[in-house]
Amino acid sequence: MTGLITPPERMATRRLTLRRPSTEDAYRIFDTYSQDKEVTKFLTWKSHTSLRETTDYLDRCLRDWESNKNFIWLIELPQAKQQLVGAIRARPDSHGIELGYLIAKQFWRNGYMPEVLEYIANWWLKQDGVFRVSATCHLENTGSARVLEKAGFSFEGILRNYIMLPNMSPTPSDCRLFAKTK
Repeated sequence: MTGLITPPERMATRRLTLRRPSTEDAYRIFDTYSQDKEVTKFLTWKSHTSLRETTDYLDRCLRDWESNKNFIWLIELPQAKQQLVGAIRARPDSHGIELGYLIAKQFWRNGYMPEVLEYIANWWLKQDGVFRVSATCHLENTGSARVLEKAGFSFEGILRNYIMLPNMSPTPSDCRLFAKTK
């Protein structure tokens, strides 16, 4: 991307708050989703088996934010005393942003993730030098494909042997590619 874009540490959709995590969030993340095998099945990192793994993960996230490699926001329900719903990551590349996301199982099928994805994608597409926002999901992850479509992303194709999903297979998996563009 041309120029360095650092997004806001806090944003809000109609129903949700997005905020940069802190190391103090480790227990809530571990308790809510990082050790849940259903939630982490299609993710690029292994399900956590200890709070230490979640703390280490958060430390990497915070270092990545500082170096503008990845931006991660926790997603919370503000009216429920900042109840943790999930997380979303934005990774800049040469002329766009790649998104990754997860939502805690208890919040599936509430329309939260399409709301967040649409908000984040639209915010990035308003920035100079960002022409494309994309996301991938495993071929079997039909729920995530529906979420992306609801958020206004278009299906672009299948990427063969594209992504390592350690909770699924020791070899790269095929995935669907979705994008929104200017």
